[in-house]
Amino acid sequence: MTAASVPESQLLLQLILDASPDIVYVYDRITRKYPFVSGRVKAVLGYEPSQIQNSSDGVEPLIHPADLARVRVHYARQENLQDDEVAVAEYRVAHVTGRYRLLRCRQKALSRTADGAVKLVLGMATDITDQQEATSELDDLRKRLSSLQDEERRRVALEMHDTVMQHLVGAALLLNSLEKVVSSEGSISGTLERAQASLSRALSDMITPLVA
Repeated sequence: MTAASVPESQLLLQLILDASPDIVYVYDRITRKYPFVSGRVKAVLGYEPSQIQNSSDGVEPLIHPADLARVRVHYARQENLQDDEVAVAEYRVAHVTGRYRLLRCRQKALSRTADGAVKLVLGMATDITDQQEATSELDDLRKRLSSLQDEERRRVALEMHDTVMQHLVGAALLLNSLEKVVSSEGSISGTLERAQASLSRALSDMITPLVA
């Protein structure tokens, strides 16, 4: 590589980093600092790269308190990352305005200490806040739709129930009238009595759940 090509390579790398929607960073597990943070951090979190790089605690003070313990465990496990392994974690980080953004971070081992433990970690952080909020809204809509469908099914069932009950009541009244007309005919009267008893049981079975 010639001396003239080095600035061109650096420029190309800078263009790639600027065009990336992700925050690209290097994390030093030994010093717990960030020797490199791409300019994308300004657009995503509102901080200058130097603010993250010069912080004695890195981004830890910015992590949501409810996520902090889990994030510490995640980073502690990176000591034994394999060369072909990608570690993934999602956690909330405070924007400069105070609002939290949900980041999905992917990390790979970049360099190791003499004893083989991971020293530098190359990471890429993707802002998935809008995606997560859209998913939550979709889930809420699905629940509301399911609830509306259940209510509609109950309404239709109740309307059908009322209609059937009206027919049964009407049939029972007709049978009662017929029974008076043909009371002199024993066999017909017996049939009508059985029909009326069956209707009465049907009415009882329908009404009982409503008043229980």
